[in-house]
Amino acid sequence: MYHWKDNRVRGYIMVCFLALESALQRKFKEKDIFIEYTYLLRDLQQLRAVELTLADEKYLCRTELAGSDYQSFKAIGIRPPLQILNLTESKTVNNKTPDYYIPTLF
Repeated sequence: MYHWKDNRVRGYIMVCFLALESALQRKFKEKDIFIEYTYLLRDLQQLRAVELTLADEKYLCRTELAGSDYQSFKAIGIRPPLQILNLTESKTVNNKTPDYYIPTLF
């Protein structure tokens, strides 16, 4: 579906966001995890990562998971990002890029 007008694009993004929020709440309810959505967003906003280069090796290092971050990842069935990831070695595994190697998300 293509939207060209600003108000339609905003509307489409809002509908997608509401669908995502609804799906997350449903997953949390299924797993008996009770997290207020505003606290979830606050905790996830604290998650940061930085790329380091040491002795020609590149690493991606993330902060500790705050508050309900771990429960959130667990509820939706996603492994939390590794705390230290060697980017030099991890770019390919069996000629495939691993699912967790997406440094632009951090």
